[in-house]
Amino acid sequence: MSEHIPDKPVKSDPTGGPLDAFWCALMFLTRIPTPPVAHSDRLLALSAAYFPLVGLIIGGLGAITYSIALAMWNPEIAVVLTLGVMIYATGGFHEDGLADTSDGIGGGWSTEDKLQIMKDSRIGTYGSLALVLALLVKYTTLLAITPESIATALICGHVLARWSILPLLHSSHYVGSSEGSGKPLVGRSVANAQWSPALLC
Repeated sequence: MSEHIPDKPVKSDPTGGPLDAFWCALMFLTRIPTPPVAHSDRLLALSAAYFPLVGLIIGGLGAITYSIALAMWNPEIAVVLTLGVMIYATGGFHEDGLADTSDGIGGGWSTEDKLQIMKDSRIGTYGSLALVLALLVKYTTLLAITPESIATALICGHVLARWSILPLLHSSHYVGSSEGSGKPLVGRSVANAQWSPALLC
């Protein structure tokens, strides 16, 4: 699968403040239009603190979509449309990563084999099955709760999902030998002040 690399215009100034870090996070995790932002490893590392805020935006978008769709159709159709809108908003970023990971784990024997498979732009059997199962789990889980709770579940789920990655990014190390789009995020220490956006969520 191909890496999710922003194709939006950038400034020439390599420095950036908190607002630029937020735009960088939104650009990295979604396909939502943003102002031009200077891309740098430092700015991308700082943008991780805003991942939960991006989750709040995506979850809010899903909640709004579900509420509108539910007013016109039954819960089953509303959930399908909601999942489709959120996948489109993120550019299938997370689904792409899930498919890559599943293909690598299922098809490779050594670490090198797994990493090589993950870089392949084609999707394999394991990746396809993982995507189908993941979407089915999301669909059935949302329908298992009351319609009135789905909007709240979408918002909380997207915020917590992107919040939970922060300690993993901080404590992990990059296993690949090549430069990936997410490499600047892994193993970087973020100043305490930079975590405040995540805490506010």
